[in-house]
Amino acid sequence: MKHETEPIISFGKAYVATPTISFGRAVKNFYGNYFDFSSRARRSEYWWAVLYVFIAEIILAFSLTFLDSFNSGVNDLFSIISYIADLFLFTIPMLSLTFRRLHDVDKSGWYLLLVLIPLIGAIILFIWEIKNSTVGPNNWG
Repeated sequence: MKHETEPIISFGKAYVATPTISFGRAVKNFYGNYFDFSSRARRSEYWWAVLYVFIAEIILAFSLTFLDSFNSGVNDLFSIISYIADLFLFTIPMLSLTFRRLHDVDKSGWYLLLVLIPLIGAIILFIWEIKNSTVGPNNWG
């Protein structure tokens, strides 16, 4: 699906707005760019994927709680399998997407390590994640 863009005036400067993408397209990109740590991800793509992961994790947690209530004796094995599945289904693509989102605001993906600084790092990353895309080309495309 091709997106048409219109010029937008912002503080006296005209630039072409970055089109938003749909929820379905964001989820498709989420898995389609699984190991892409080098390009850019638009703000809408990032936040739709965050919503998808949030909903999927809630469903997964309720499912595991329901299955755990049977106490069938395979809980430890099932827990290990679910952690591995979570790693490959959500964690790796989310790291990739966050790298690409940071690239979109002209920051290195390695700034993701700021989360290791309690509270301050998370606040800085959140501000960059909600920031509008860099207009035109930047260091990452």
